[in-house]
Amino acid sequence: MGTVTLEFEIDPGDSESQWIAVDDKDVPLVNQKGTVDVDGTLPKHALTWWFTGDSGATIKIAGKLDGAKVVSVSSSIPDGEHDGGGRRRFKLSSEE
Repeated sequence: MGTVTLEFEIDPGDSESQWIAVDDKDVPLVNQKGTVDVDGTLPKHALTWWFTGDSGATIKIAGKLDGAKVVSVSSSIPDGEHDGGGRRRFKLSSEE
C-alpha cells in the first residue's frame, strides 16, 4: 500500500488546546482538521492525543482513510485535572 494520507478532524468540545500525533508524526491542525502521511504497509498505527481544559472537558477525534473511518475516540479530562490524553492503536481498515 506504500504511503497513505490519513485525514483527522477534532471536535474540541470545551477543551482549550489540542495536540495529536500518529506513530511518531505530529498532525498539524488548522481549524480542528489535519492530515498526516503514514506507512500503509504497517499492520497497526498509534494515535496519541493530549488536550487542556477544565475537569470534564471532552474532545472527539476521528481519523479517515479515503473517506472511511479507521479510528475514533472520545476523551475527557479527569476530575481535579486540567489536561487529558491517551493512546489508541488502530488498523487502516474500516472500524469494526
